[in-house]
Amino acid sequence: DAGSNDADLSYSQWNSVNVIVDTTAPVDPVVTTPSGTMSTNQVTTLVSGTHAEDGVTISLYADVNNDGVADNATVLDDTIVVTGAWTLSAGLSTDSDNNFVVVASDAASNVSAPQNVPTITQDATAPVAPSAPDLDAASDSGVSSTDNITNNMTLVLTGTAEAGASIVLSSHLDGVLGTVNADGSGNWSVNATSVSPGTHSITAVVTDIAGNSSVASSALAVTIDTSAPTSSAIAHQNIQPGESSSTLAFTIADDVTAATDILVTPASSDTTVVPLAGVVLAGSEADRGVTVTALGSGTSTITLTLVDIAGNTSTRTFDVVVNSVPTILGTPATNVAQGTLYNFMPTAVDVDGNSLVFDITNRPSWASFNTATGA
Repeated sequence: DAGSNDADLSYSQWNSVNVIVDTTAPVDPVVTTPSGTMSTNQVTTLVSGTHAEDGVTISLYADVNNDGVADNATVLDDTIVVTGAWTLSAGLSTDSDNNFVVVASDAASNVSAPQNVPTITQDATAPVAPSAPDLDAASDSGVSSTDNITNNMTLVLTGTAEAGASIVLSSHLDGVLGTVNADGSGNWSVNATSVSPGTHSITAVVTDIAGNSSVASSALAVTIDTSAPTSSAIAHQNIQPGESSSTLAFTIADDVTAATDILVTPASSDTTVVPLAGVVLAGSEADRGVTVTALGSGTSTITLTLVDIAGNTSTRTFDVVVNSVPTILGTPATNVAQGTLYNFMPTAVDVDGNSLVFDITNRPSWASFNTATGA
């Protein structure tokens, strides 16, 4: 039997019926499930396998010390081999390693050698909650790599949990962001793609190899901001060299970033016309201002670049045309003899080389005037 006790096969024949004495043990059963050590949170599990002979009985015995021999003759479960297969049900001790052997026996009570069932660990204890997820610095765009405000919609999130456990990362906006197994040190990383804009509350739940799930981790708040800041229009300017414009007002705004945190940076396309030092910004709230001071003649495009804390950018441009005032020379006569033709043609100079047009005020009705020559 399973306790290695030998059977007494002596008998007395009382009549003429043929009696066959079978002393050949059946071949050993083969255990296929579990195929190796396993963990489960169930209180029972199936042990199955194959056998070369239909009709033999496969019996399950406890082997607490895992020495490959049944602890006693108590059969925990048994079944008959059908079409070469058998399945048994094994009850498990909670939060313990469970060890069993199986034995094949035939109708003559011959038994095979006991065959080991791989250790089955019953684990009914839920793992501790994993650490709160952390946004990888490379995914955190903008002015800070630690503020969890970004314009990236692909996020790398990391954390720690029980070694080998399965991690499910979820957002209250998008649902499951990814699933990954923690490595041997308990570290994990999820590459979440196509995460929607908005402020996400991201948590992790860990499930151990036995199937027990933890409560959710502490939440990580991540804001994905893909909208660039806005600004109001600024009118083009016409000024003379050395002169300054008035303070040109404009308003800025952003969906996420406070106006005080929007960075505004000026640039001049031609610093010989408007040097960068000649572009002066004012204000720190939503209402801002800019003043430009010209250096030389020409046209410079002033570009104001706005950057929010997520790294989104926008620009606002306006042109500054700098042109010197032309000079007009000549002294007209203040009197003329009666009946004599009066004529005066001034001389005009424009240092910028622009075409000039003359104009006159208080022209007498009898006088003619040429706008091209000033005569």
